[in-house]
Amino acid sequence: MTWAEVGWYEGLQRVIVLSVADEDALRQAHQAAQDAGLPCCLMEDIGLTEFDGVKTVTSLAIGPAGSHQIDPITGPKGLVKTKLV
Repeated sequence: MTWAEVGWYEGLQRVIVLSVADEDALRQAHQAAQDAGLPCCLMEDIGLTEFDGVKTVTSLAIGPAGSHQIDPITGPKGLVKTKLV
């Protein structure tokens, strides 16, 4: 899939921010996105300003991809329980 195929350059992208219960849920969503072949990336805070220097996984980006591809993972009836932030 190219960027153009998902409408990235045409301004058709959207960002939805969700929260999960804990790091395990975040990692489960990451694994499910990888298994589905979706572009995804876990973000890790290196703890310089918070967390006393302890590296902490804080977020996950999935996409660009269509909602029909992401919803089975993070949607209302998805694999990982989420809520809108």
